[in-house]
Amino acid sequence: MNTTLCQAVRDAHEWKPEEKNAMRRLFEHALKVWPNLVHCLRETQGQLVHNAEQSGYKDWRSIAEFDLELVRLTGSNLYDEALVLTADKLIAAIKQYWPDCPLPSYQRLIKERSERPTGSSTPAAGQVQAP
Repeated sequence: MNTTLCQAVRDAHEWKPEEKNAMRRLFEHALKVWPNLVHCLRETQGQLVHNAEQSGYKDWRSIAEFDLELVRLTGSNLYDEALVLTADKLIAAIKQYWPDCPLPSYQRLIKERSERPTGSSTPAAGQVQAP
């Protein structure tokens, strides 16, 4: 198939402008409070898609549904919960499709995620509100 994750998700769901804007707001928030999560997503995405395709993965619709859950959380101002879900999903995907991932951003993500067990994307702090 040789596609990108964005193409696969776009093909699985016709995105409305407000959904796209919610995802943009979520990633803007992530860049402020958990920038390594965004960096790790960007660095691993291509290899994860390739490895998943090689193993026969075809359930791109489930990824679109996950993204729509992030949109729902963002719409409810639950940005930090959305980020924790994103981190958990990314870590699980890497463990499944790229278990020997050598990237420093992934190792840092594992450490950062262990410091955020409560769902807050800011260690030892209260809920961070999005702009």
